[in-house]
Amino acid sequence: MDYRARQSNLIEKLREPKVNALIVASPASQQYLTGFRGEGLLLAGPEYVVVTDGRYQAESQAAEAKAVVNDKGHWAGLAEVLGDAGYRRVGFESDHVTVAALERLSGLLKSVEFVPLQRLVETQRVIKEEAEIDLMRRAAEATDAALAGLLASSYADLTEAQAALNLHRRMLDHGAEGPAFDLIVGMGPGAAEPHHRSAEPLLNAAGPLLFDIGARVEGYCSDMTRTLCLGPVDDRFREAYVAVYDAQARAVEAVRPGAVARDLYKVARDALDEAGMAEYFCHGLGHGVGLEIHEMPGLGPNREEVVEVNQVITIEPGVYFPGWGGIRIEDTVVVREGGAESLTRAPKLTPDEL
Repeated sequence: MDYRARQSNLIEKLREPKVNALIVASPASQQYLTGFRGEGLLLAGPEYVVVTDGRYQAESQAAEAKAVVNDKGHWAGLAEVLGDAGYRRVGFESDHVTVAALERLSGLLKSVEFVPLQRLVETQRVIKEEAEIDLMRRAAEATDAALAGLLASSYADLTEAQAALNLHRRMLDHGAEGPAFDLIVGMGPGAAEPHHRSAEPLLNAAGPLLFDIGARVEGYCSDMTRTLCLGPVDDRFREAYVAVYDAQARAVEAVRPGAVARDLYKVARDALDEAGMAEYFCHGLGHGVGLEIHEMPGLGPNREEVVEVNQVITIEPGVYFPGWGGIRIEDTVVVREGGAESLTRAPKLTPDEL
């Protein structure tokens, strides 16, 4: 990872708000800028300083950054670093610094003006380096393999929660450090909740069975959803599945550099509208993925972001029917000059198979 270039780019962004340095509290942004994955704070300025405590070997983890270990706590340690530096105007990530933490810091450093800033690092993280994409590809491969392993096993008597744990273990077996989020296994009515919390229903009933899963490799995430039908495929499942399959295929095909986020959303929604199912599509088309499972850009009806080369995004239309179930198909894709490169490649049902 080119940490030095990332750090230099951020320093350039600090010129306009005229701050001496930026307090980076987001763990994902700390890793992005230095490689440090422990608990602490990062002061980004003329010198990059990671402030942590004795639980972490920060000197060996943080690249191109000074490590300061302070057992009084991260904020007390940061106050000492700022006091020694003599800065008078310091930015902070207002999305990640609590009011209590800011009040404490201001009380310790009354001569420093603290300036709220937003998404300076997040906007850098949107465009991925090939090394980052390679890690996300490995995360996707672990995700694909975990699902394939579960489906090849005798899983019918598992509960949703047991199936999620089974997938977690299989991800570890295939090189992941763990899941990228709380894995979702939704059977029947559970599949009607986009963020269903996997619980007790057995998987041996009839109806939709939805897997929303993703792995993490060296901090980088993948995200994928597949929906199956247990038992006989009835007309309701067939009609809804074909509509979602078509909407996802059209949206993936529309992914190009320069595409506007809301226009990609509209492609999928129009496809569902043609099938008479747009009213059951209750969320955005997708989101960015990287060191966090939800990053910029958001692909919603009012989002004006322009999709760029080497962004990694999800395409995940779905329809949901309370009391019956839901269907979602999702892939993590890289925006390339010629279109979308899918990182998640687990087989999905095709309309011809229904």
